[in-house]
Amino acid sequence: MQAFWQSAQRGQLLECPVWCAASNALYWIDVVDPSIHRHSFATGEPARWALPKPPGSIALMPEATLLVALRSSLALLDLHSGALRPVPWHGPALAEDRFNDGVTDRQGNFWVATMDRKLAQPLGRVFRFDAGLKATAHAIDARLGNGLCFSPAGERLYVSRTVERDLLVFDVDAQSGALSHRRTLLALDDAPGRPDGCTVAADGTLWSARVGGGCIDHYAADGRVLGQLALPTSHPTHCVFGGEDLRTLFVVTSRFGPEFAAGHVDDGVAGRVLAYRMDQPGLPPAQFAR
Repeated sequence: MQAFWQSAQRGQLLECPVWCAASNALYWIDVVDPSIHRHSFATGEPARWALPKPPGSIALMPEATLLVALRSSLALLDLHSGALRPVPWHGPALAEDRFNDGVTDRQGNFWVATMDRKLAQPLGRVFRFDAGLKATAHAIDARLGNGLCFSPAGERLYVSRTVERDLLVFDVDAQSGALSHRRTLLALDDAPGRPDGCTVAADGTLWSARVGGGCIDHYAADGRVLGQLALPTSHPTHCVFGGEDLRTLFVVTSRFGPEFAAGHVDDGVAGRVLAYRMDQPGLPPAQFAR
């Protein structure tokens, strides 16, 4: 399958694509060149907001605002003025871990995985921020927590453990956010790459970016392999459904890091966003409900 669109702008380490249905636009972050980007499919115009520190993830909010998880803090970005305002949270603090990938659930809570700053210890947790920015945290024993996404009904949370090369699933209490019944949904085989960002389609299947493996893996909800979307570049980092009919799969990619540099020939695609037309739609995007 060929991509029908790719971003004109090229970054370093793109992550956390978020579709905004209200503005017909895609947002994403660049971790290495600290910034947030937007491409408007209504006007065709790109936009960029520079950040003082590397971002981990973003969440949509009403009134042209984004909630931004930086390495060790949260902030609100005003998309009109570009002003970035720190906001405190209440609850567990970060230690030797830092914020990484995040997603918003159907109740409007923002969930963020963390990673060990040195990638040496399994310190990763999953933070849940409610509408009042009260936090709870749940250990996932990961050096690099990633790929948060929810089943269509929201009763299951999927979490990628990138260094451990597996994907966990938890049962979720919709009211309290408590996680239970942890199990390993799947572990990657000996093929190249690691599980990175992940998204869920409306039919409940998972699409998981295999960074270093040059593909998006397609799994059933029980972990069975259904297929792969082959890509023209080796390091996809995340994917999300979007477009007016939610049948476009947007894939963000990277051209940063020693694994990428080792023996890699510049393909001209790495560091861009790619778009593919899919048979099944994704789920509507959710907003943080602060």
